[in-house]
Amino acid sequence: MKYDEIDPLIIPFMNRHGLHIMKSYQDTPVRYILIVDDKGNIYEINIEIKNEQILLQAYDQKTHKNKNTINSSIENINEKLEESYKIIESWISQNGTKRTPV
Repeated sequence: MKYDEIDPLIIPFMNRHGLHIMKSYQDTPVRYILIVDDKGNIYEINIEIKNEQILLQAYDQKTHKNKNTINSSIENINEKLEESYKIIESWISQNGTKRTPV
């Protein structure tokens, strides 16, 4: 499995939440989504393909404490992206902040 195979499948999720996906880091193919709250705190959803398995990791860049990994298949990637997004929304709420408007 390659990133190009999942890219078209995650477009509905991206559009629904007004998000953009990053596709490269230091010339290496990657997939990650940045979510910013109204105080500038940054959260990420990393999408990693490992041994034909898709791993979604929700991550809080500020505290480096909050991490949550969800296993996904290509068939349920949008459902699992929504789970990751809801986890990040809960962290944002716990911080007393709100997501930056789209």
